[in-house]
Amino acid sequence: MIAALQVIDLMTTSEGECFAPAGRMASVIIDITQKCGDCLPQDLLVNGFAIGEIRAHWHMAKSLASVEMSLMASSITSERSALI
Repeated sequence: MIAALQVIDLMTTSEGECFAPAGRMASVIIDITQKCGDCLPQDLLVNGFAIGEIRAHWHMAKSLASVEMSLMASSITSERSALI
């Protein structure tokens, strides 16, 4: 099965990779949210992000994660509908 291209991948693989830090952070935010139900900036500290990184990238990363999780949820709903 071919893995779906994620919004995070589209934002973080362009030349210059200016969104790469936010993309890495967004991936961690998604993991934390799936495990714990939500992710706060301080949750990223224990996952290896520095305070400066969190300040610089939190809003973009949280937004990317939110879009990605929304698309993941709608994809699951679409797949379930196709099975019925």
